[in-house]
Amino acid sequence: MSTFDPRLGRRRFLKGLGGVTVGLPLLGYAGRASAQAMSGPRNVVLFWTPNGFNLSTFFPRLRHAGGSSAFGPLSAASFADRPLDLTPDVVNGVPREIFRHPEWGLRALAPLASKVSVLRGFRNSRRGFLDLAAGGDHGMNTACRFTAAGIGTGRGLALGPSLDYALAARINPLLDGARVPLVLHVGANANPQNGDGTSFISYRGSEDPDPGINNPWVAFRRLMGITPGGAAEDRLIRKRQRIADLVRGELGALQSERTYGARDRRLLTDWLGLIEATEDEMRETGLCTAETVARYAPVSAVQAFEGASNDALGRYEDFGRIGDLMLKITALSLVCGHTHVATIQWSSGAGGPAFGALGMGAGAPAGTWHGGERHHELSHRNGSDGAEPGFLPDVERNMSWIDQWYGERFRDLAQLLEELNLLDDTAMVWMPEFGDGRQHHFIDIAAVVAGGCGGYLKTGAVIDCSANGRWDDRLDTETNGPRIGPASDPANVYDLDIGWIDGTTSHNKLLTTLFNAALPRDAEGRTIDPIRRFPEVDTADPHNDLQDGEIDALKA
Repeated sequence: MSTFDPRLGRRRFLKGLGGVTVGLPLLGYAGRASAQAMSGPRNVVLFWTPNGFNLSTFFPRLRHAGGSSAFGPLSAASFADRPLDLTPDVVNGVPREIFRHPEWGLRALAPLASKVSVLRGFRNSRRGFLDLAAGGDHGMNTACRFTAAGIGTGRGLALGPSLDYALAARINPLLDGARVPLVLHVGANANPQNGDGTSFISYRGSEDPDPGINNPWVAFRRLMGITPGGAAEDRLIRKRQRIADLVRGELGALQSERTYGARDRRLLTDWLGLIEATEDEMRETGLCTAETVARYAPVSAVQAFEGASNDALGRYEDFGRIGDLMLKITALSLVCGHTHVATIQWSSGAGGPAFGALGMGAGAPAGTWHGGERHHELSHRNGSDGAEPGFLPDVERNMSWIDQWYGERFRDLAQLLEELNLLDDTAMVWMPEFGDGRQHHFIDIAAVVAGGCGGYLKTGAVIDCSANGRWDDRLDTETNGPRIGPASDPANVYDLDIGWIDGTTSHNKLLTTLFNAALPRDAEGRTIDPIRRFPEVDTADPHNDLQDGEIDALKA
């Protein structure tokens, strides 16, 4: 026991002596790229936002192949600012000025151009709008996004586990007797006993949703391995002592309770020396220390939510502040080896805050900002929760502001992972509830990926993931979004022509690719025990149309 076996891992070794476990999750895993052997697992972070994207203003507008393609390498120029163009021309009966504003969803990703990829050409695995059950089309897309399992009758819950739970069962450390992902939710939680398909994106199994932790203080305590009200909470958090100092105190208590022989005293001294050396090593690397935790997630910031009710955690005014803390806790949980798999759910299907409460739009350029309308109401473009005709002034720009706000949060987490030397060994995936949020469509589901997951995934490109490789045929050459045409109801100004199912790829193939990307690899770099398809088991939903294999165009 006096010799540290690296195959056991610091966490398992340090937890071996009696009850001395105070703060030890911080020492579980160095998180450095150099510490991950070829056989080690990588990380996957799922990042979900409601109500789809504004597809006409979301994508880079740079054209490739002599201007004939929206697909090609990304560079800083791909994310350049756009002018506010108010030229009053009309194309296909649509005033083009509504799509020519500077705000767009991916604008914030310029610093990460070589580390991200934009994926297009997917459809939801579950096709069509038949037999939707509770939650409707919102519920179908939300429940299926990371399960690709189809939905059940009744409440419309997913009929299988989500990617995070299935992958964590393979690659996560064993904590408290289980291998489970870190699931975080920004906003008020629904009750798993009565919520429907719109409420959850993470599932332990069939119709068994995990609503996620929505209180930063609870998530922080889990990261620190701290029991509420215990000695560790008092001494480590409030007094910010070194972990070694806490353990020294525990060892002193043990020594006072009984008499130890020379060998046992030597073992206790060796144990304390290991803890001190490990903590010092972590401090020198700047990773996984109490100081790192305090720098990224100060105790005062997370403890402000201690005892907050579910309703209070759903306050629009705190949406951004809670989200920022959840991003930091995610990064810290990865760097400290608490998890290899994390999920961040922003609000719920047909949800989202009224962003005016966050201060969005204050001092904005000329234009109308509908700060009191919720995200869902704006996604309909009419200020209501239904599909009635109507089109608010500057509503396209409002939607693009919201896409850009989420894009900034995605960038923030990616940059945190980059600072902690984790991004290259991580696949961080942003997927929305829908493709187009106004039409609630299950086609043109896009994804943004940051990080190459240890060289498994291609980065720095806009990638055509469609089945026939001809997604360009569907696109408007000015916006690189779907083709724009006159609305069937003139009150709606325009419709998007995104085609039909032919040529699309089921989004479950992306989930399969991510699953295999994170698995351990042998000495030759080959994935150990990859899966053929996610989900591996069919479910009893006749409208769920899965495809085997991975997305070859995404693989490096």
